[in-house]
Amino acid sequence: PGDETLLLLTIGCLRKPPVPSVDDLRRILFDCPDWERLAEEHRDWWRAFWARSGMRLSHSGMDRLWHMGNYFLGANARPDSPTITLQGIWSDNGEAPWGNRLGWDLNVQAAYSPIYTGNHLDLGFSLYDWYRRYLPRMQDFAKAMFGSEAEGAYLQPGTDDLCQTWVN
Repeated sequence: PGDETLLLLTIGCLRKPPVPSVDDLRRILFDCPDWERLAEEHRDWWRAFWARSGMRLSHSGMDRLWHMGNYFLGANARPDSPTITLQGIWSDNGEAPWGNRLGWDLNVQAAYSPIYTGNHLDLGFSLYDWYRRYLPRMQDFAKAMFGSEAEGAYLQPGTDDLCQTWVN
């Protein structure tokens, strides 16, 4: 009692492909010709991940949230991965209601907050690279929004993974 295991399988992609079926996932996971080597690399990666940070909070609910946030970060972020947002499938059809929109209204920020508290700054490179890649677009948006004399950049909260604004 009180012990539990939560297995979460996440698949990151740059755009919205069809959601893989359970049979597709079984094929990917179990028909791999070098499963033992991949499984050992996976175990080694997670051991190193958890060895870099750790804490035990006196409030069990807060402790679980801290560890879950770090797990989500580790499961979703790699230096060359797509930028992550809230993790999970939030609708019956397998697509999040907001599509590929990142939601710069704390969704992305919350997903990346464990890079600081968990000592995983290297897992923020997908986000840092996204900012660098789209900075010129954000600078143009600032000029369009605030006038041609505006300096700096503006990131609209309703911006998708290609830095296209989807709200007025």
